[in-house]
Amino acid sequence: MRSLVACALAVLCGWVGAALPPQHHNARDLEVMIAFARAHPAVMASLRAIDLRERQVLFGQDCIARFEREPVERPMPGPGPMLRFAQSNCPIGPREP
Repeated sequence: MRSLVACALAVLCGWVGAALPPQHHNARDLEVMIAFARAHPAVMASLRAIDLRERQVLFGQDCIARFEREPVERPMPGPGPMLRFAQSNCPIGPREP
């Protein structure tokens, strides 16, 4: 009975768990960061690491491309917002067509 009440309160208060487990979010994030590296030959040529936890692509000599979540006006149940490129402390060069 307590678990039913707790569940009802959680739903009524607007608390909702993620629709996708963390491994699916990580897979989506990794795909975005790999696509970014592939689209920028200078980044791909000097790629050193991809850090999912910090949402960073490390390349070149101490270069970091940072990613962030797209802003959400009204959070809703379902997949979280996509990751997108935010900034880099080094030039990333032109995109491949």
